[in-house]
Amino acid sequence: MFRQACFASLGLLSTLSSAQTHEVLSKDSDKLVVTASALTTDNVNPTQTDKEKANGLSLDANGKLVMARDALWLRLAYAAHYQQWQSLDQNVLAEDSQTALETSLLARLYVSDVWIAEGEAGYEMQELQPGTGLSRLRKNIVQADERTQSNIRFGFSYGHDPINRRIGFGVERLQRRYDDANVYASEFELDQSTVSTQLAFKLSDITYLLAQLEYQQDDYLSPLRFDSDKVRALLGIHWQMTGKTSLRALLGGYQRSTDQAEDTNGSSWELTLQYEPVDYWKVSLQAVQDSVAGERENATNTEVSRIQLSTQYQPSERWLLGLDAGLMQNRFEEPDGEQQLDEANGSLYLGWLLKAHSQIRLSLGYQSLEFAAEDLDYDQNTVSLAWQYRF
Repeated sequence: MFRQACFASLGLLSTLSSAQTHEVLSKDSDKLVVTASALTTDNVNPTQTDKEKANGLSLDANGKLVMARDALWLRLAYAAHYQQWQSLDQNVLAEDSQTALETSLLARLYVSDVWIAEGEAGYEMQELQPGTGLSRLRKNIVQADERTQSNIRFGFSYGHDPINRRIGFGVERLQRRYDDANVYASEFELDQSTVSTQLAFKLSDITYLLAQLEYQQDDYLSPLRFDSDKVRALLGIHWQMTGKTSLRALLGGYQRSTDQAEDTNGSSWELTLQYEPVDYWKVSLQAVQDSVAGERENATNTEVSRIQLSTQYQPSERWLLGLDAGLMQNRFEEPDGEQQLDEANGSLYLGWLLKAHSQIRLSLGYQSLEFAAEDLDYDQNTVSLAWQYRF
């Protein structure tokens, strides 16, 4: 998969989707993938009223190292991103460059034929350019927010098939911190604890029953924020229609409790469709709704809905054409009423496969945001030319 230079958006769907799917470990995973890009945008800092064009360069590297010794498997995953814009006025961007680092170490022990125990620790640091992350809901921000996250997770599962026939249990602890470049950032520092259990049960050769129960606690460091507890339950199926076409659908609900307001209830779901009718055309559709730790200081609950469509068509061995498009809606429940944030993104790309391990890609990207509560309504267009090489 071609890794684009949008590091600030990494992990969004995984944040919304807490289903603990079993990660398949392979020694054939890409150990190092490097991507170099040249890009231009018509709105480098959309938090400002006047649009400012800019040109820039970015460099990305990521990979996985998998090792096995008897019953113990280890997986080290990493990613790094560096982006440099042309020299800009400090009234547009205080810093012309942004960096991001992410790494995680997973240890999995096959205790027996049916028991699996694993633990994972991760760390992430991102310099979030104005117009991304927290700053995208504010005006006239020129200083990047530096966010660091660390998490640790332990879990075990029982089942003859760790993917389709299993019972799993996991606990996770996440810590999120910001630097003090912008005064609002400290309001969003939190410690989050999650306990979850999952069930996958085979009904037939192509159909599986899925269930998940999750308890999550959000503790903010700021005394002005609302600490809360969330319970979420999902039930659904996984349907393997053909060898390359599958549907995974879970439906349920959540309840969020806080001392400062009445309990909030809502529906929650996860939908993933993988469709590949022929070898040269594939489609992926993902839809998620959940209650999350939001990005508004006064919100007692934030309900996020997102739908993401990806399709890729490869008419020949050398050329491919693809489209990624997404819509996201945030509903912030605040003492003065509900506020709604609407976002959209899209990318149309043309790829030229130089060899099996390298390619060149031309991408046209679009993003928009509308948030009436802060009188925000902007869009951003980006063109990038990237070269990728797999070692």
